[in-house]
Amino acid sequence: MRQRILATLFIAFLASLAGFSRFAAVGNRMVLAFQPVFGSDAETGSPKVRLDAGLIRLGGGNWSGLTNAHRYGVIVASASNANSAGAQPGRALMYACGTNMPSDETSALCGVSFAYAAAKGWILRDESGSYVHYKGQYPVLVDIGNRAYQRRFIRDVDADLRRHAGVDGLMIDDVTGSLISGTEKYRDNASYRAAMLSFMKAVGPALKAKGWYVAVNASILDGSAEALTGPSWDGSQYIWWARQLAGYVDGINMEHWQQNWDGSDSVRVRGTSGNQGWDGWERLPSVVNKLGKEFYASETGALTDVKKASYLRASFLLAWKAGGGAFLYSDAYSGMGDPWRPVATPFIGRPTGPRHRVAVGFRRAFTSGAVVVNPSASESQTFEFRRKYLMPDGTTTRSVTLPPASGLVLSWATVPSRANRP
Repeated sequence: MRQRILATLFIAFLASLAGFSRFAAVGNRMVLAFQPVFGSDAETGSPKVRLDAGLIRLGGGNWSGLTNAHRYGVIVASASNANSAGAQPGRALMYACGTNMPSDETSALCGVSFAYAAAKGWILRDESGSYVHYKGQYPVLVDIGNRAYQRRFIRDVDADLRRHAGVDGLMIDDVTGSLISGTEKYRDNASYRAAMLSFMKAVGPALKAKGWYVAVNASILDGSAEALTGPSWDGSQYIWWARQLAGYVDGINMEHWQQNWDGSDSVRVRGTSGNQGWDGWERLPSVVNKLGKEFYASETGALTDVKKASYLRASFLLAWKAGGGAFLYSDAYSGMGDPWRPVATPFIGRPTGPRHRVAVGFRRAFTSGAVVVNPSASESQTFEFRRKYLMPDGTTTRSVTLPPASGLVLSWATVPSRANRP
């Protein structure tokens, strides 16, 4: 199976960023609990800050197109958007490089500057002596195992974070457990993985000690290590990698959590082939939460693709621990689209228990709604309800039939009583 976990990570948007930010304002304002600490809407009971909903807003000049920016539980922002993100009541995280960097003047906006790193010999080279570039693009890989580089990264990112009022921490990109590109110093996945763990062991606790929330965009794809880690296609290897990182971070982000790295960003379904494995990947939120960390699922698709967005969000809520992470869905990390509707509507409250199997599908009850998911690759599934639920088209129903690879987030047809509001 070809599951290119590293393919289009956040770094792919470096070219469009006027800057990647640092966070300012020490102190994490969000806590690992689902409670209406910010008040709630009088009509629906929906918390003013939705801890289950996340936003990625890289680039610049694209903040004004958002609605409900003040309601996201977490926002990952570029330097250009860091002050706007920091002004919101949710957790604001600055995008940070560190494992690679742009090879131009923008490098200092997401970590150590390229000029300084080059002068110190911290840019990785190949056997011919040339700089190693990120997947053939203009960012270059840095020597993450170098102690001096690690110390400089901590210093520069900390200083940068303090320049942006209200920002709570950072999201370090490309924290990979396998080689991105071949280098002269790190010749195999194992040596590069050891260097990455050295980097995170130094950087994570040091920044946390300064009051910053530390999240990573993590990935791994190493067929040679599957005897140790478990297979990569069903999420077992990623879970192994998350366990290695957990002691050094507060949150773990995964791109394409229930999607394939193919041309259409197709969704995973149940099955044992390389582009399936829904059951295996569905374990990830719970595993990360049990490690005491928050899990962020960053999914991709057209904002108008209601079927895809609903299936991915429903899959996330099926495994979600209230306050234990957020669902993010975007058509472009540095784009102008407004993702509020696909990531946050309708609001259905808190889960009231674990998921339940219904033939080939699953359902889970919430305080003011329910989620139903059919991850089957070939069979439809009908769900029967004891009460009426509101369908996306505004009609009400007591049953719904889902085709393969689909899901719905359904709110009660009537507004919950005040006693049932979270």
